[in-house]
Amino acid sequence: MVATSPLISIILPVYNASQFLSRCINSVLNQTLTNFELIIIDDGSNDDSDKICKSYAEQDSRIRFISQENQGVSVARNKALSLAIGDFIGFIDSDDWIDKTMFQTLYNNAIQNNVDISICNLYFSTDTQHQEMLTLPYSGILSKNISYKMLFNENGFGGYSCTKLIKREIITTNHIFYDTQVKYCEDFLFFFDLFKIVDKVFYDPTPLYFYYRNPCSVTQQQGITPAAKTSIAGVQKYIKKEKNWRMKVHLRAYLVLRALGFIDQTPIDSEFPEKTILQQICKRNALFFFIDTYQHLGRKKSFFPILYPRFYQFIKKFIP
Repeated sequence: MVATSPLISIILPVYNASQFLSRCINSVLNQTLTNFELIIIDDGSNDDSDKICKSYAEQDSRIRFISQENQGVSVARNKALSLAIGDFIGFIDSDDWIDKTMFQTLYNNAIQNNVDISICNLYFSTDTQHQEMLTLPYSGILSKNISYKMLFNENGFGGYSCTKLIKREIITTNHIFYDTQVKYCEDFLFFFDLFKIVDKVFYDPTPLYFYYRNPCSVTQQQGITPAAKTSIAGVQKYIKKEKNWRMKVHLRAYLVLRALGFIDQTPIDSEFPEKTILQQICKRNALFFFIDTYQHLGRKKSFFPILYPRFYQFIKKFIP
């Protein structure tokens, strides 16, 4: 345990990540901001992850290690949130790593600008290269509207938990936790709830997080997987309970993005019930996608022939 109250509680859920764990944990321990606690939740790993985590916890008093039966990343994160004592909450995934200045930068930006959420950019990384995520041209203090736009738009900073530092009081006071029924893109729904509460966030477009393209992770699995289906169901649940009409439009447009993304990952000539259901979802919500002010014009143009194929073929006869 850290000697004084930590400025930041960093949450690390782990499941069968022995191959990447040392790189991940070392990048946290090497942070220029040293007053933190690292809460590691092993989610029922059956490789050497448990041993590696215990070894690090024995060597560094800032590490708190908890082991639980396999229940999913959302349960693991919620468990860590209930244990955290830092002023701010940060996240890292077990196959990723971070720049040594990341948490110092996020913390300084939060304090100096008096915001509840501080955000940085990321790299999409492989073993051989790093590609910066391109985002919309916003930076500094963002209004609630722009924050939501950056969350919903595919060229925004997205729902990635691991690029964001959140004032813990905001989470605990408002009882905001991860939906344990959603296994994919659960981060998006978590921050959808958070952004309703905060009035402004700070965004630094500097990439300080290295998001590893691990082919074995849930986010890299292709097609309409069981996890993908929970993502669709989660967004649909939020649409149903949302009372603000404009926000319903944004959610329905996001649902189209998610559904088309999953369809695009399946073979073109494949036919199965899940794909048909997603196509029906797209048709029912297509209009909302095109009137949504958070989606950029280029994406609307590219999706038009997909969502309205017959109408597209008709107007092509008159517009060369």
